[in-house]
Amino acid sequence: MAHGRRRRRALIAWPRRPGAAGDAGQSTLEYLLLLVAFVAMVGALALLWHAARDGRLLELSVDAASHSSGGGMTSLLKDVLEY
Repeated sequence: MAHGRRRRRALIAWPRRPGAAGDAGQSTLEYLLLLVAFVAMVGALALLWHAARDGRLLELSVDAASHSSGGGMTSLLKDVLEY
């Protein structure tokens, strides 16, 4: 029984790292934030993939290009000179 008491005292007197109790969930939160960022990135890439597969991405890029408006050579020269 005396041995048990000494052991308990040794466990109580064990030096503890300051702030250990407050840092217990930090790594879990960091992993959660990393997981959320990764899932968001995969979701954005999936949306781009579907837009490219359906032709919507190409349609948007052609509509945004001023030199493909179909105005001919005058439109092309005007676009180059305005740049």
